[in-house]
Amino acid sequence: AREGGAPQLLVMFAAAPEEVVLARLAPFQAAGIRLTGLTHTAAAIWSGRHHLAELPAGEPYALVHAGDRAATVCVGKGEVLSFTRDIALAGGPLAGVGASEAEPPTLVRELRRTLHHYQERNGGERVTTVVVSGPTACVPGVAELLSRLLGCGVSVADPLRRLGAGGHAPEAGRVPAFAAAMAAAVTGGGVNLVPP
Repeated sequence: AREGGAPQLLVMFAAAPEEVVLARLAPFQAAGIRLTGLTHTAAAIWSGRHHLAELPAGEPYALVHAGDRAATVCVGKGEVLSFTRDIALAGGPLAGVGASEAEPPTLVRELRRTLHHYQERNGGERVTTVVVSGPTACVPGVAELLSRLLGCGVSVADPLRRLGAGGHAPEAGRVPAFAAAMAAAVTGGGVNLVPP
């Protein structure tokens, strides 16, 4: 709130040239796949966050969708998204784990920076919960490892938990890898980026 109690609204607007979006669609079209919707990973996981995990009420949290080459991070509190960040992961998300605590993997180093950035912007309030999804979330023991390296609670997303399938689904160990797609599906797709 501003002085005098007037609310302040922060708005983020993003745009991409139609040619860039069409270039992303070209490989699918060449394979005969007709896409009806395309959503940024951050929009999908934020829109479907309540389907991915039990989130803390009144405390800040981070959603991390990490693959082999990149990770998308959303940090927010309650229903308010504070910011998103894309992280390039050269060499893989957990490359070098165990080699040296002084040189943590890129994912850990960049997550520490992200959580610290939130804390600095929000009067020292710490992110206490991290939910990890994507292929990295399928690595056995990843939640415990990240919790130890980040110094906060870390859990693995379970996008089927509200559907009653949870850990009993076929290939349950791979389910977190598809969290963004599942979140987009159950929430109606988030933001459609396919040109009309």
